[in-house]
Amino acid sequence: MIRVMDDDEYDAAHGYGWVGERARQCEPLLSNAEIAGGFEPVGHARMQRQRTAATTDVSPADLPVPLSFAVRVPADGNYRVSLTLDTARMTAAIDDEIVVYVQERRLVYRGPVPSDGRLPDIVANVGAFVPDAIGKPVDHRLLVVTVVARRPIVASLDVRDANVPTLYLAGDSTVTDTTAHPPLRFGRSHTGWGASLPAFLDAGVAVANHARSGLSTTMFRNDGHYAPVRQEIHTGDFLLLQFGHNDQKDPLLRADGGYADQLAQFVREARSAGAYPLLVTPLTRNTWTPDGTYADLLADFANACITLGCRLNVPVLDLHRVSMEFITAIGVEDVKPYFRPGDVTHTNEFGSYLVAGAVARLLANACVDPSLPQAYHDLAAHVTAGFGPWSPSDAPTEPDPSDDADATLTHVDQFLRPYDPLADAANGDDADAVLTRDHAVAIASDVAGLVPVYYYDGGLADVDADNPYATQLQSALMNGLIPASMLSDDSSSGNDDSHADIGRGNGENERPRVSTQASKVQKSMASRPYLHPNAPVDLENMLVLATRIWLTKHVAGPLPACPYDNACSPANRRSIRLACVLGLLSPDSSADLRPRHRPHGRRPAASSARLTTNRRETGHQEPAMRDMK
Repeated sequence: MIRVMDDDEYDAAHGYGWVGERARQCEPLLSNAEIAGGFEPVGHARMQRQRTAATTDVSPADLPVPLSFAVRVPADGNYRVSLTLDTARMTAAIDDEIVVYVQERRLVYRGPVPSDGRLPDIVANVGAFVPDAIGKPVDHRLLVVTVVARRPIVASLDVRDANVPTLYLAGDSTVTDTTAHPPLRFGRSHTGWGASLPAFLDAGVAVANHARSGLSTTMFRNDGHYAPVRQEIHTGDFLLLQFGHNDQKDPLLRADGGYADQLAQFVREARSAGAYPLLVTPLTRNTWTPDGTYADLLADFANACITLGCRLNVPVLDLHRVSMEFITAIGVEDVKPYFRPGDVTHTNEFGSYLVAGAVARLLANACVDPSLPQAYHDLAAHVTAGFGPWSPSDAPTEPDPSDDADATLTHVDQFLRPYDPLADAANGDDADAVLTRDHAVAIASDVAGLVPVYYYDGGLADVDADNPYATQLQSALMNGLIPASMLSDDSSSGNDDSHADIGRGNGENERPRVSTQASKVQKSMASRPYLHPNAPVDLENMLVLATRIWLTKHVAGPLPACPYDNACSPANRRSIRLACVLGLLSPDSSADLRPRHRPHGRRPAASSARLTTNRRETGHQEPAMRDMK
């Protein structure tokens, strides 16, 4: 037994300790919230220590805070964790319900403090993965346990090897683990359903979630996220795949083409490693037409997934059908509290827990098919009922000032609503100001509804964290929204009319190279591209941004030649053709895509309030889910 005091922060020499400001400074890996328990550092460790030492300064009205403890383990693998809380100081009057996470906010317990303080045994996977903020695999060897409570007090922690199979998750932002800001207001943070799946499995199987935001089937492989899985997966493990949301944006990944082919390749590789694959149809969005009819934007991908499962004899969990039935049953408004505020795609903690429960039930039903190997039946036996219902009504009712109260519409046509940022004088901007590149990309990121990031990792060589659009630029870069023609590899080319194309392919087959580009720019300082944020954006690149927004919700087939084929950059030819088809360009070739003499841009007086208003005007947002049964 090792006695750990309240102020014993993690020390590399010891290999264990609390995660706080000093620990983040001493251990570089703990400065990454994705590795250090999933919570962004905000200087709350001192407050936690004060609360653990006091008996009178905490009330039920206080918001819960996370207390994380990190242990360096000798090797990657699965570990059984026994956790006991200090019931003498964590009284029911103060902590009527607590939440326990492992790793990056993977939910393993939710409920009251047990009378003896001892929680059910937990199993956690420790392994290399690709953090968004780093862009390449990191083998951190850190097991992090986080207790979220008004007064989080740990009495003892025991960590041992666990010889159990691993369920590897591969997918996009609807599946991924995510970070959050303390103190925790449940319902405010984007949380993929994979983060809550451990709550519906017993300690006989561990979950390793490698899903990340912005990934398609090809990007999961090409950007390095699949490499740690292939290295660690072995006989008796499982590989669960859910893609579609980002494949839909890529014309080379049509549902009955590249998408199905890529899934089939993952299935073959899992089986060759002795593992057992499972397919999940994509989680549906809360999208409706103006006349009140539900708009199913992912039906083709769900059907292709089901067809592939039948052909390859792979269990298919039809999450698309179940989630769509739930959304249409309760309606566009009642489902919003299960999504991140202002979002129609990404669930919050309540939606994550709801969807994870649906996935677990689908898994239990699909894996008992007599034609399947015994391993699937064994996996089904590990499914549990979770920790009881978790409803948005359980969350505090106080308003969040960051919420956009007017952003309530979810009509599909509003994804494409005409938008003129230069004429928005009502917001206090100079209507005559030249639209700069960083502002244009920030607008596009906002209208596309990309999941915001809480950091800026310096992915662009000439943009620093002080730029008011830094986090939106980061999100746009990670999701491939910025066209290669807006990026250059030197600091001078952005001031003229040259269009350096980083990693572009054949112009006829041009497509968003999202993550490949993102991971490359994060590998080294030397490889970071220049955006030239203060340069004015020309019509060609503005049209490319507009069509990429369109492609986040639609699929473009073959496109005919247009009068602007020779007037634009070859890498942008397909986008310009799409702009012609959508009516964004006049067919008489009169538009000047790349004017030779452009005024020097000056930065408009923009702010976060400005962009919030823009969201309101476009009507775009992304909401939530209730008991999916």
